[in-house]
Amino acid sequence: MSDHSDPVADLAYIRGIMERSRSALAENGLGYILFGLSSVVCTGFSYLLGFLGWSAWIWTPWVFVFGGTSLVVWRLMAGRHRPANSGQVGRLLAAIWGGITIFSIAACMLLGFLGRIGLGAELCICGLALGLGYFLSGTLIGIAWLRNLSSLWLVGSGGLLFFPDLAAPAVFAGMVLLLEVVPGFLLRARYRKQHGSA
Repeated sequence: MSDHSDPVADLAYIRGIMERSRSALAENGLGYILFGLSSVVCTGFSYLLGFLGWSAWIWTPWVFVFGGTSLVVWRLMAGRHRPANSGQVGRLLAAIWGGITIFSIAACMLLGFLGRIGLGAELCICGLALGLGYFLSGTLIGIAWLRNLSSLWLVGSGGLLFFPDLAAPAVFAGMVLLLEVVPGFLLRARYRKQHGSA
């Protein structure tokens, strides 16, 4: 490789990487939507199980519903919905969100089943993990508003600790709708505007 590279060509190359990466994230808006809606379903089941006094089993809808959604989303992203040439950044985004999903489910399942923490604290862990995902994704792609959502997740997740365990799922569901489903639709709209209907 020559030490005297063309700065204009280098800039164009970097810009191309960023555009492909933003397309990957925008296409992943579908994942945000599906994950968000499944989270609302899971929090509803969590509330029901807590109300019935079966708090030790609150992790079960997260494993089956959220875990099943994860498989569907990863399958879609690997298939025809995956943007062309998303490259290394696309794989990095998939690794970030895959790791966050596995960590959240495993931590909440283990701690909840052992009775170490309450439901509000479990959802706080999930919210903090989501905030980390938004911070990393927004920083990686260079979308400031997406990165800034991490601050709202941080504040909201801390607030969950002050709600009774039976009220925490409703608060978390509202957070998911506002901070995950809505951004997912915004990312999808952005992708469609730039690349036509998908």
